[in-house]
Formats: sequence, structure tokens, C-alpha cells
Amino acid sequence: MKSSIDKRAMSTDDWLRARKKGIGASEIAAVMGISKYRTSYDVWLDKTSDEVSSLPDTWRLFIGREAEEPVAKYYHLQTGREVRRDNKIRMAAEYPFIIANLDRVVLPLENEVDGRSGPGILECKITDTLAAKNWDAEYPLEYFCQVQQQLLVTGYAWGDLAIGIGTSEFVSFLIRPNKDFQKEMIAKCVEFWGYVERKEEPPKVAVDLEKIRSLIGSGVEASKEVLGAHASLLICRSKMSEIKAEAKGFEDQIKEYLGENELLTYGEKLLASWKSDAGRIFFDAKRLEAEKPKIYKLFLKHSKPSRRFLVKGGEAEETD
Repeated sequence: MKSSIDKRAMSTDDWLRARKKGIGASEIAAVMGISKYRTSYDVWLDKTSDEVSSLPDTWRLFIGREAEEPVAKYYHLQTGREVRRDNKIRMAAEYPFIIANLDRVVLPLENEVDGRSGPGILECKITDTLAAKNWDAEYPLEYFCQVQQQLLVTGYAWGDLAIGIGTSEFVSFLIRPNKDFQKEMIAKCVEFWGYVERKEEPPKVAVDLEKIRSLIGSGVEASKEVLGAHASLLICRSKMSEIKAEAKGFEDQIKEYLGENELLTYGEKLLASWKSDAGRIFFDAKRLEAEKPKIYKLFLKHSKPSRRFLVKGGEAEETD
């Protein structure tokens, strides 16, 4: 049996028909009862229906699809890793009804320096700042499920989840296969696909969200003291934002008053200056990469992994 189908010559309808023959990585969260947007029943209706139709092309879906390319490009600029379109519908070897369409495949480096051995998966996402602040964990559980299914189908040892958050932040997370989760995922898929083949409506899925969240990272219950520190931190950050905005207003007022003048004085005292500089000199890395890609790669240096400190209700910080 084929492990993949080339989709480059497929029409949209052909691709949608092929998707009906399996559970896609974007559907696994719904099958497991984790998705906030779809239920296992929604997926079942799609798989058992003879109708071939795509979801309405909402603004959210359109942006999510079109943002793949800039997210993949920026990931390449940040990491130096080459990425390629996959152009395949892939199927798990033992479970051909578990399928995946990859956003990109990350090609291996000659000298691996960060534990990402061999080819990997790149899953591209984009969201807004408000949505990111409301995540239940470092990133949504739906994303974790999606990458785990892709790792299962491909057999790859790693995947990077790259997320553009509004226009202000870009983050990526290394995700490795979680055998315990994949075992549970396979069991859910086998059970669900049985309902599809029998055209029997599936029951509502019972899911232990806390158990699944624990697979993304270890957790600890906050003490009263730490709860107080968390509340105080949010207050401090809120005040800092207000103070910055107020300071910017005063700065603009002074600049408007200066006009074309460079110095603001009071008597013999210099209060402020606003002078033109000669312009900074910067290194054009993009041009070097385009014109001398081999030389560019020789001087790439990977930073040490860091932990991203995200406070719900506050701004995100990165710390070593």
C-alpha cells in the first residue's frame, strides 16, 4: 500500500475526496474531543457524506492558509534551515486512515547542533496577540495534537511549531514524538474510524484535558504567595504600559514644540536635544543569503535554547 499520494495534479475536489478516506492532522483534535471549533460528530458527518465541499473560506481560515509562506520564510531566516513544500497526502504505515498534509518539511543540516537530527516537520500558524494571551498552555492543545499526528505518520523524530503572533512576536517550539499520547491517539482514531466505516454515529468523546496538558509540560499548583506575586506582576506590567504611553505623549508634545530646532533650553540649562544622526550602518544578511548562500550558511550560529515566560493577562518575555 502507498505511504503517500502526490497531490500536485489534484483538483480541489479530488483533494477533498482523498481527505474523506482518512483522519487528517487538522481533524485529530476534534476526534479526540479537544477542539474548540469542531466535534467528532462534525468530522464523522464529513467522512460519511458523499458531498464534496470545503469549509466556508472565512477570514480566519484564509489568513491561516496564506500566512504559511511568510511564517515558513521567517523561520528559515531565524534558523538557517531549508524548508520545502511536501505536496503529498501522507498515510501512517499501519493505519492508512490516519493521514497528514504537511505545511513544510525541514531539511536536515550537515552538522546538527541543537538535537534536531534528520528531517523534521514545520507546522506554520498565525494568531493575534489577544488570542495568544488566552491560551491554556504555551500553545493550544490542538496544535500539539496536530504535530503529534504528523510525527506519527512521517516517523520523523522532531517537528517545529512556528507561530506568528500578530505583527509583534514570532515564536517556535520543538515538539518530539510523545509515545504515550500517540498510543492514545491511535486508539481514538481506530475507534472513530470504525464508526465511519459502519456509518454509525459516534458517541460524545470524554477527554481528560488535564492529562493531555501535562504532556506538553510539567505543571505545579501555585501557592498563595505565588498567586500574590502573579497578581502583583500583572498590576506592575499594566502600570508600565500606562506610564510608557503617557511618556510617549509628553515626548511628542516636546518634539512638536521644537519643530525644526534641535535644542530645548531653559535659561542656561539644556533640557533636551533632537538632532539628526548620520544613519546607522547595518549588515545586509538577506542580500548575502541571496547572492552567496554557501558563505551565508558557513556563518550561521544557533542560539542556545531558551524558556519563554508567558504570563496570562500580561506580555510575553523570553528568559534564559
